[in-house]
Amino acid sequence: MKTLLILAAICTAVLGDDPCKAMTTCKSCIDMTGCGWCSTDVIYTDGSVGAHCAGPKFGKPFSCLGIYSTETCIAGWTCNNSTMQCQQGAPGTGLPKEECETQCKATPAPVGEVYICDNTTHTCKEVPPGTPGSGSLAVCESICGKTPPSPPSPPSPPSPPSPPSPPAAVYKCNDTEMKCEVVKAGTPGSSSLPVCQQNCKTSFICLANYTCAKHVGSGSANITECEKTCKPKPGPPAELLGLWRGLFIYNGTANSIVGEIDVEVTTTNITIVGEHSLFLFGTVSTGPKDNLEISVTEGYGTGQVIKGLSSVLGQGPQTEFLELALGTPGGALPSSINDAMSGESKVLFLAKCINKPLCTFHMQYSPMMRSVGISDPCSAHGSSCKDCLASDPQCGWCSQNVTYTTGVEGSQCAGVNEGITPFVCYGQYSTDSCLVGYKCNYTTGKCEDAGEGGGVPLDQCRAECHVGPSPSPSPPSPPSPPTNLYRCNFTSLQCSQATGGRIPKEQCEAFCVNPKPGPPSVLVGLWRGLQIRQGYIAGIEYDLTFDNNTATMSKEGTLIWNATVSTYGNVYLRFEITTGTHKGATLNAMYQVTSSVTTEVSAMTIAWSEYDGDMPSSFNAAMIAPEDEHYFIKCLPGTPCHFDI
Repeated sequence: MKTLLILAAICTAVLGDDPCKAMTTCKSCIDMTGCGWCSTDVIYTDGSVGAHCAGPKFGKPFSCLGIYSTETCIAGWTCNNSTMQCQQGAPGTGLPKEECETQCKATPAPVGEVYICDNTTHTCKEVPPGTPGSGSLAVCESICGKTPPSPPSPPSPPSPPSPPSPPAAVYKCNDTEMKCEVVKAGTPGSSSLPVCQQNCKTSFICLANYTCAKHVGSGSANITECEKTCKPKPGPPAELLGLWRGLFIYNGTANSIVGEIDVEVTTTNITIVGEHSLFLFGTVSTGPKDNLEISVTEGYGTGQVIKGLSSVLGQGPQTEFLELALGTPGGALPSSINDAMSGESKVLFLAKCINKPLCTFHMQYSPMMRSVGISDPCSAHGSSCKDCLASDPQCGWCSQNVTYTTGVEGSQCAGVNEGITPFVCYGQYSTDSCLVGYKCNYTTGKCEDAGEGGGVPLDQCRAECHVGPSPSPSPPSPPSPPTNLYRCNFTSLQCSQATGGRIPKEQCEAFCVNPKPGPPSVLVGLWRGLQIRQGYIAGIEYDLTFDNNTATMSKEGTLIWNATVSTYGNVYLRFEITTGTHKGATLNAMYQVTSSVTTEVSAMTIAWSEYDGDMPSSFNAAMIAPEDEHYFIKCLPGTPCHFDI
């Protein structure tokens, strides 16, 4: 009997190596503890192809080259072979959009034979493609030697226009008698009869203090129905999710806060920190006006609710910009960003990376870099792919940072097991090996080896990698990298293919022109900002001041340099440094001012050369040292915003 039990145990171990692979649907897979769903078949260490469902703690190590998730069934992108366009597929299928677009290419159809009519012999003869008047053999034979058709008869004269219809009657609600009455066209609040009848009734609406009140017009039919929904919705407004870096903007009063402020908003919490301390921490919800509400548990306003108002301001080459006004603890929601700056409210200007992974932000105050609600022992091994895979069989490496169910961005090392918070990996995920990835050299427009466990798949890199000005949020198909690169001689104002040339001839000629002294008028004033290039130094505020001829750059109140400024070709600047450590050197820069709906501030992104270096080839190229990149903000005239540094 003991022998039989031992044999049975051995058979069970052999046959039951990975229960995940028996799950044939995404839903059944992610519902099973320790399993994750790959939108493509997984590939095992020995090269064999597995199922979509796999778990690292059960079977052989594997790699997923699609979208791997332990949390939900992600809808990827698939190629429509009829239109040759990528379209969103069913949950649990498809590829990342960029990878789909690189593969979904139509094969050019072969050029067919074309013919033209010989009007002497009245026969069709084959001619080279592109010959004027040529067409298919069938089209040629249908007209060759035939009598041309008679011209069409002239059109009949148009009928005289009908007289205009009399204006339709308009109505307005009589709030006393609650009935619709005919009023004069143009009367404020007037409408058609059906619209008037729909709104000419007593209803209940939710007020900002979460009480229901009577109202004439659309709303809840009774107070009970109103009270069911008259409460905050869990979670923040969607536009606030993510990690933001920014500055407090203010009206120049003495209690203003200077220096970098970081804000992390997840689906449940908000954390705001300075360089060395916590400002506040609390749970988040969405109020009746789609506004932010914070139940503060630590820091400023502990034990009270702070109501916030946000406004998206537009995008720069690397970041999205947003203003956030926080009311006083326990106080009312600010009526506007402008009004918030005039009182005791606190207003922040914030930026969030959109051009990932080139632009990546992190929380500056390490004690607050907490993964709120996250349980994943693997995340501590995110320093390298090899350390991650060696740490525990349940750990796997993603070529990008994973995102957990709470909205918190994790490290590249994430685990799959009971009790571990589910996540999504939008890159390559492997529990087997450190897959080779690629990164873009934005100077040459070519993809380079990013090493094991780094970068993105080669096809995705090629789709996104190009030389030129800043990318749009959805980058276009990359042009072929230029073979001849140029540099500007600022003495002769000629572009040449000298050694060290970094930009195409057309871009060089756009700024290598006779300069205008001083900066453009839109830049004159005081700008406050942060460094955003890869490897930026957190916690440091930079101030850049332009007058009509010069510029001054300082860091944390300490002068870096003074320089005379010249403008070359609209958005290109040259700084000749007159004081500071780099006296006598030059800096070349390109800038972009972001248009927005805000009335308080203007935002600008600047890409800098290294000292005595050439003009940056693009905003992307300047994100990598020794070049540099910052975003800055400036108060607009006639507003409560006033920088007094």
